[in-house]
Amino acid sequence: MSGLSPSLRVAATEAARAPRLLVGTDFDGTLAPIVAEPGEARALDECLDALRELVGLPGVGVAVLSGRSLRELRLLLPGADGVRLVGSHGAEWDEDGDHVLSEDQERLRAQLVLELARTAATAAGILLERKPAGAAVHVRRATRDDAVRVLDEVRAGPARWPGVHVTEGKEVIELSVVDVDKGRAFARLRDTLGADAAVFVGDDVTDENVFAVLGDRDLSVKVGAGRSRAAHRVESPAEVALVLRALALARRD
Repeated sequence: MSGLSPSLRVAATEAARAPRLLVGTDFDGTLAPIVAEPGEARALDECLDALRELVGLPGVGVAVLSGRSLRELRLLLPGADGVRLVGSHGAEWDEDGDHVLSEDQERLRAQLVLELARTAATAAGILLERKPAGAAVHVRRATRDDAVRVLDEVRAGPARWPGVHVTEGKEVIELSVVDVDKGRAFARLRDTLGADAAVFVGDDVTDENVFAVLGDRDLSVKVGAGRSRAAHRVESPAEVALVLRALALARRD
């Protein structure tokens, strides 16, 4: 298929031959182009069509593992029946329903949201995103000086509170009262399916934790620029659709 390197086409074909295959992706920057306002993100139709095709193939499990909340993923992936959804970097699972926090965690989360809201209000272009287990501060729309200052304040303040877990991504820092890691979440998905091979496609620094748990038989694909553990690279969500389509074609053949 045009648009993919020969080595990536070969690797996709090899992965597709596994008796049981797990295909996972991130959402923002992977299925959907990055936008300044998170609420305006939309997955490419070509990506959604390829995910639906993969879901319908025997022995294939498909998952979207994102920092987005589970509720957001359900809204952003309409008609993706059969796709496993894992939100908040692994804190929320579609099979578990809504995440339930302890009383102590609820109190800590409320304190986090108040403190992060105060910090976010100190500069224009800072967006506070409330999540079931914490909150995220997005700085993409702020000036570079304000972005650096706000991130430093969060790192030096609530990020150091006992019981708070920190995840940093592109232009965002997320604080959670639950210890989460995309790599551990993906490993859980793999164990559940009993996959012989796994594929993961992602663009963010948090996706490096998934790439780190993949083995020689697996396929790792980084979207965009930057250092990565991934063995292969594509430039955009449009090329992610080509990767997913190549997997589906090879699996069907």
